[in-house]
Amino acid sequence: MGQYDSWEYLTNFLKKNLNNFEEELSKAPYAVKVKRHPMRANLVMFRYSQFESDFTNPIVRCCRGSVYDVREDGMVKPYLLPFYKFMNYGENGADPIDWNNKLYVRDKLDGSLLKLLKEDDGNDLWTTNGSFDINIEVPEFVPAENDENLPPPYTFAGLRDYALRGHREEIKRLPKGWTFMFELVSPYNRIIVPYKETKLFLLGCRDPEGQEHTPEWAADKFNLSFSTPQILPLKSIDAIISFCQAVDTDDREGFVVQDMHFNRIKIKTDHYRSLFYLKGEDHFSDERLFSAIKQGSIDDAIVAWPEIRARTDEITAEWINFRNAVKALCKTAAGYYQECKNECEDHKEAKKRFAVYVLERNKTFSTFLFEAVKENADLEPLFGKIDYKELRSFWIPAIEQIN
Repeated sequence: MGQYDSWEYLTNFLKKNLNNFEEELSKAPYAVKVKRHPMRANLVMFRYSQFESDFTNPIVRCCRGSVYDVREDGMVKPYLLPFYKFMNYGENGADPIDWNNKLYVRDKLDGSLLKLLKEDDGNDLWTTNGSFDINIEVPEFVPAENDENLPPPYTFAGLRDYALRGHREEIKRLPKGWTFMFELVSPYNRIIVPYKETKLFLLGCRDPEGQEHTPEWAADKFNLSFSTPQILPLKSIDAIISFCQAVDTDDREGFVVQDMHFNRIKIKTDHYRSLFYLKGEDHFSDERLFSAIKQGSIDDAIVAWPEIRARTDEITAEWINFRNAVKALCKTAAGYYQECKNECEDHKEAKKRFAVYVLERNKTFSTFLFEAVKENADLEPLFGKIDYKELRSFWIPAIEQIN
């Protein structure tokens, strides 16, 4: 954990704002998305925004897919506790590292973080950083070459199950109330590094009191045969940066440096950063910057190329303003839909009135507005489909005509 990190920040905030924490967390500086378990409404997940949240805020740093048990009677309890948000070396808000004592310089894996909570009733609660549903397909891409030949569809749950072969008995005997963090790497879930096999790496764990433990300790304590990230014998920031600058292959993302206090920073190789396709022959394109902003990888690019910050800030402002305008439009539409339901005894008639309202007034944004009134509305997949050319030529002019 960072020098000032504590789950108490989020816990106390939730207790103070028990009746409206979702609304309050959506505001600056938090910009935190709140998601409830589809079958267990008391379980609430908190996920920061890659481009709107203030990562120096201690409440935001707690919201990396953490799950709380929040009850109507006022009980607020941390439930599934992953890592805190941690930053790139040199970024504002980066943890202070104690270089003079026990230090771990681990290989930074290029996959997807999965968390497992062993619940008291014996259930295994698996989550991603942003969802209770791990049966969703991994992002579309061309799989890396491999000998596994797994059939589609490729979901997080399916790849996890494949990676758990030979480990299921180990999972069964894990202690209740503990959270275990794994990195899922796979040729079918390729980010940049072309892994040849589907595998779960143990990254660490937390006990029921929230105390973090290293993956090496957990593997020994619970007799686990999961691989853990490679530890390199590097002892200084200069040595790590020199190593990163020397890497010229795509089989390594970088390193996570963790000290004895669980302060962390990440340092990525120059070669890895270049593979985000941000930089062309001699310039950065707006399209590539926009893609990186949406993916949450723009912070790495700014650290490597500070000269792109000004243009990145401009594009980010355009994107945030557009998103906020669409969200406001959706909120107004949702209010009208509620009026329709209150006034119409027939639910179908309410839907019909709402559809007429949308198609007559805001047909361009109908997909967003129809999504906004669903029980488990999620606008992010719709935002994710927009590229920068469409944003500038179509979407921004369209929302400006409404406003």
